Amino acid sequence: MQKIDNFSIIICCYNAAKRLPATLEYLAKLNIVGINCELIVVDNNSTDNTFDVVSNCWKLFNNPFAMKYLKQPKPGKTNAWNLGVENATGDYIVMCDDDNWLPEDYLKTAIPILQMDEKIAMLGGRSIGVFETEPPIWFQSVSSYWAVGKQYENSGDITYEDNKLWGAGSIFKKAALEYLLSLNYKQKFSGIKAEGMAEDCELFILLKLLGYKMYYSNDLVIQHFMPKERISWVSFMGFMKNFGMSSWKFDAYERYISNKKGFKAYLQSGISYQVYLSILNLLKKENGIKSFFKNPEEGASSEIVHNYFLKYRIYGLLKSFFKYNAEIAVFQKSKIAALKKDNNI
Repeated sequence: MQKIDNFSIIICCYNAAKRLPATLEYLAKLNIVGINCELIVVDNNSTDNTFDVVSNCWKLFNNPFAMKYLKQPKPGKTNAWNLGVENATGDYIVMCDDDNWLPEDYLKTAIPILQMDEKIAMLGGRSIGVFETEPPIWFQSVSSYWAVGKQYENSGDITYEDNKLWGAGSIFKKAALEYLLSLNYKQKFSGIKAEGMAEDCELFILLKLLGYKMYYSNDLVIQHFMPKERISWVSFMGFMKNFGMSSWKFDAYERYISNKKGFKAYLQSGISYQVYLSILNLLKKENGIKSFFKNPEEGASSEIVHNYFLKYRIYGLLKSFFKYNAEIAVFQKSKIAALKKDNNI
């Protein structure tokens, strides 16, 4: 059984001075008896007093374990995360967002799960929402978009499931992340809001393509603080729009994951077919045509919301018409694609 006692906790933040004190207080209370632990705060070009808050809070909590404060001027969580990984000394790395509250036993709970299989590169769990004000009724049906709730009903290996683990609170094997970085592959999602904030889903896919395993545990639980200004129908629709517009970037990965071959598969992986398929799916949906021309009213069903997503996926595909094949070609020429071919991953 492998010995796991070395963790790095990475917080990537931007103007998080108001959110960090509570997050740091929870981290300061972690049970790290017999565990080597460090905290890495990566400031992604903040303009507030994030540095002062982090320094003062960590001193106030008696510097419970080593802390590094790094600055990443390049925008986007992917850039901040990669800088943190490059400077981490732990064998396992916790992705702790600035509004994630980890319980005392978080690392102790994770260790036996990680010990089960050395191929586990990403371990995720469930999240309990902590709300500043009572959330709207419609929130429960779409809470997963805010990384709140259960990701799966049962614990276990979810490598080949359709859903991707969200990043909030996930624990990664550093060797797997270093291997990915060594391949010099530029992720298609940088973590900028306008791109749909899907960088954690992309990281899940890339590690999967490299042959690693993903695991989910209902025993691994975080609290996710939700300020009142964050939960609004307008912001949710904005997220769905951005995610729909940029979702075509996943198509190159899906082609390799599906392992479909032949001329028919080649045609079906093209942009024209993807536009056709998206339109067909929209037509099959309840009120699909109406959804295309009208934005969903607050509290609309998940079906209507998905129609809205499909609409913007179609827009995104059409807008990317001349980029689509080029982006797929970039991935086809990457070392990740070559490894999948050579090793039949």
